[in-house]
Parts: sequence; structure tokens; C-alpha cells
Amino acid sequence: VAVAVRPVTPDDNYLEVHVLDSKGLPSNAGIGVIDVQSLSRNGDPRDVPNEMPGWHQGSIGFHLDDGKCFNDGRPAVQLGSSCQEGDVVGCRINFSGTERGPPVSATWSRNGLEIGTVKFDDNHAGRFSQEMFFLIAMCDRPGLVTASTGEP
Repeated sequence: VAVAVRPVTPDDNYLEVHVLDSKGLPSNAGIGVIDVQSLSRNGDPRDVPNEMPGWHQGSIGFHLDDGKCFNDGRPAVQLGSSCQEGDVVGCRINFSGTERGPPVSATWSRNGLEIGTVKFDDNHAGRFSQEMFFLIAMCDRPGLVTASTGEP
């Protein structure tokens, strides 16, 4: 599990993962965001939950192995298909049109093409308006991804 060192802001609202090696299988990575309260369960910001984004309350994430979005520990929603070596998957946090307004949704892309957007419900909006951080996790088997804040 890797968490960004700076919170998401309207000026710093995009992260992407490049799948370098997935051992010939769909990538086992997930990319999304986690709110600051969930990030530090015991008050230590280095105490990151050892789970994929979206599996627990306070996070939302797209899983590259099955193309599903997991949201706050609820049942998954199909957004796209699985991702392989060579794919680049991005996550953009969209803010309201008002200056420095609250975050309103997350949009994922694959190789520069949008695959889906999930709007934050009232629970997310309240927690994410505090602080949220990008989160990347991998599970179950070896694989290799890199992360970048570069725009698509």
C-alpha cells in the first residue's frame, strides 16, 4: 500500500499508475483515495490500512484486476474491463465549480480514455472535504506498477 504524502487539492487532483509487469494476468493494483480519518486509525498517519481502496469505509477505488469500482465498503460497480501490462490508469478528483469548492466525484481513465465517474454521496463529501489522499495498493501476487502525477 502506498499513500501520497500531500492531500488532494483542486490544483493537485490527478494520479496515474503505469502497469509495468502483471505476470501475464490482469494487474492486481487498485487506485483511488482515502479520507484522513480512515488513513490514520490510531492517530499515526503512517498507519495505513492494509487493504485495497474502496474495501473499507472512507475510501473509494478502481481495481485493475476486474474493472470494478469499490466504494466505502459497499458492493462494487462495474466501470470497465481488467487492465494489463502497458495500460495507464488515471484517477482524477473533481471539485465543485465554486472556488476551492468541495470534491464532488472521482473519474478514472484507461490509456487516456474516460472509463467512468462516481459521484460522492453526502457521507463522502463530508469526509473528503476535510482531507483526502491518493492511495495505490496491490494484492495477492507479484506485479509492478509506477505512479505519476502527469496529466494524460
